Amino acid sequence: MGWRLGGVWGVWEDGEDQITNYKLPITHYSLLITHQFLMTTQLELSEIQDYQQLLPNDTQIQKALTTIEDNDGDLEAAFDRLWQEKFGQVHHGAKKSLLKLTLEEIRTEICGDEGLRGKIKEHTKDPKSASLLNSIIGSLVTVAALNGIPIDGAIATVVALYILKIGVNVYCKYTDPEGESNN
Repeated sequence: MGWRLGGVWGVWEDGEDQITNYKLPITHYSLLITHQFLMTTQLELSEIQDYQQLLPNDTQIQKALTTIEDNDGDLEAAFDRLWQEKFGQVHHGAKKSLLKLTLEEIRTEICGDEGLRGKIKEHTKDPKSASLLNSIIGSLVTVAALNGIPIDGAIATVVALYILKIGVNVYCKYTDPEGESNN
């Protein structure tokens, strides 16, 4: 997946939790990462189909994947739609998406819990593991509930796929409110 900022091009390396091939001075590196997180995170149709085949009998995951597909792979739009189906109102007056607000609320558990973070990293190495994906989704439901966010398996699936898409290390490092890495 490539990105462009001004006249500068860069590349996401598949399976990597970092950006490589950037050509900006290091002082502009944080600007680059901020730009990446402002972009819409989408799954390609082939990625959606791969996940559909991974857990074909899980109704919550299939509901999430169908919603993602209906929203042209846009994970934030799919999250909003599933949230609206479950809770009603989506427009909350904030400048951030509900997905990003949810991720902020559970960030400490995602980035600080080596169990969950380890599962996400392991799934990156073994993307065909249905049991790992299912475990990540279940862990996200639990973590969210512990933080007062009552998400179901479909919503947690979107959260999991978002983190898997951008990479857990990238997410944790560049959303750290103190600017410190949790690697």
